[in-house]
Amino acid sequence: MTGTLPTELAVLPLLQSISVPFNDLTGTIPSEYANMINLIQLQVHGNLLTGSIPSAFYDGTLTMQNFNVGDNVLSGQLDTRIG
Repeated sequence: MTGTLPTELAVLPLLQSISVPFNDLTGTIPSEYANMINLIQLQVHGNLLTGSIPSAFYDGTLTMQNFNVGDNVLSGQLDTRIG
């Protein structure tokens, strides 16, 4: 799969899992995903994503159980509030 992560997924209120590892996805992690209160799994490892993890992911409203963004081209520091 190629292209960017679609921001349109954020309007699906009951979506619990986004899993698209090992593709050729580019662009950034949409900050809109941080507003998905039922999202418990975001697996986007093994892609070509750039930028940093949006600060909205650190505000404490998510109950994410599996957050895998490894093996991308992300930049910046990982905030200690992620855990």
